[in-house]
Amino acid sequence: MSKNSIKPEPTEPRLFVNFDSSMFTTKTPVVTAVEQPEMGDEIGKFLQAELQPTLQDIERQLTPRQTDSEKTQTLMAKVLEAMTGVQANEIDFWATNSLGSVG
Repeated sequence: MSKNSIKPEPTEPRLFVNFDSSMFTTKTPVVTAVEQPEMGDEIGKFLQAELQPTLQDIERQLTPRQTDSEKTQTLMAKVLEAMTGVQANEIDFWATNSLGSVG
């Protein structure tokens, strides 16, 4: 019975056998930079400060309208349900199915 012998692969020649990395180390001077604010940042801050009250006014005006609209929708759904005895979401379901089958 003979053993299978594995021959080791020859090693690759080393390119940098005597490489001395300390020869290539240099010290880079450190310079402290004072950051100047970008012009766009300043404009953005200015616009935000100027427009913030306007945005808040718009929000105040929209919120009551949204609330009124939601109240109106809820009231209409309740009236419809009282008149027909059918919940509004069932009517939406029927309408969707009816429209989907027409064609």
